[in-house]
Amino acid sequence: MNWSKYRLADTLWRKGIGMEYHLREYPDSVCSEYIRRRKVLPRDVVFPLMSKADLDDTFDVLREIVIEKFGAVQKNNLTCIQVRTGDVIDYCKNHTVDDHLNNRITTDTCGIWDWAKPCHEYVKPIPYYESKLGEINYDKIVIAGGGCSLSPRRGEESRSSEYMRKMADHFDAEIVDLNPDEMLHFSMCCENLIGAGGAGKMIGSYYAEVLRHLRDDAKE
Repeated sequence: MNWSKYRLADTLWRKGIGMEYHLREYPDSVCSEYIRRRKVLPRDVVFPLMSKADLDDTFDVLREIVIEKFGAVQKNNLTCIQVRTGDVIDYCKNHTVDDHLNNRITTDTCGIWDWAKPCHEYVKPIPYYESKLGEINYDKIVIAGGGCSLSPRRGEESRSSEYMRKMADHFDAEIVDLNPDEMLHFSMCCENLIGAGGAGKMIGSYYAEVLRHLRDDAKE
């Protein structure tokens, strides 16, 4: 299945964006089941401006769906580095993969979208993840990624794949191949999760925030 047009996070944060599309193209997905159960989604407020009540309600339902679909949360000793790939790397006109690996780059400098503002920093560089790893105790690292409009060049390694490969080489990590729904459950099972999303003005990924809140709910 092609997951490149799947928009779970946008559906959660933006009051049902693409509801009919998801029900048609991804009928068995977590997103579609969420739509069917909620019927009326949270009010039209973009994260992180949701109220705590909206967040609690959203993730109570979402976590219930994920566990029903994939089973109970069983902790492992993995530290998962979740990276944002796809259009933000593959379509970037002004920066190489190595630029993304070594520098903090905002979408307004990529020459992709006219609307892109400096507040979007989807792709995080190696030093960002090194800093996060320095704050925790960890054993084995795995790399998991995904994003919008993944588009490998025919016969060539995509820029997204190159980014993930070089991340894995740098951290001596294994790449795990998961679809967005599988990643929801996997993230709850990992001992640590370092997401591509940020805080404050540098929101890197709404999906990373979904993973973080699911893990908060999973804590005993």
